[in-house]
Amino acid sequence: MPQQTDSATRVALRSIDTHLIGRKVRVAGKVLSYDIASGLLVLLDSSAHALVVDARMAIDDEASAWARERLSKIVVIGLIERSDETIKWPFIILVRVHLRLQERYSTEIPTLPPNAPAQLALNRALVLRAILIIPAPDLDLALWKEVVDAEADHEDDDE
Repeated sequence: MPQQTDSATRVALRSIDTHLIGRKVRVAGKVLSYDIASGLLVLLDSSAHALVVDARMAIDDEASAWARERLSKIVVIGLIERSDETIKWPFIILVRVHLRLQERYSTEIPTLPPNAPAQLALNRALVLRAILIIPAPDLDLALWKEVVDAEADHEDDDE
């Protein structure tokens, strides 16, 4: 029998904190900004909470339409990790080892557009390492929020 992987827990961006480190989560939002050079994007929810997503391992040619469309809606499945110690905000230093030579590449976090929310709550301590990015142009983010909130309330009732 094939081994099944753990399912991803639906989580609101505003609820992501250190207790989720190492867990597989499923989040939804709009791509506020994407930097093709670093593969990093800023995912925004309807309440101006945001998270940096490392999309380098989850990009394919067929499903990357979200990268070309402004404020496209996506669902991301991935692992929550603490930001590397080498990450400097607002700059990120990526270290690449190739042929035993260590080179440093610095790249800015994706530039935020001028119309970004003024009170953007960007979690700088955590990053979502994307496993899968699913374009979801018809996703109702308000309904997503209601479902996630209802699931969280149900979990609280079970405890």
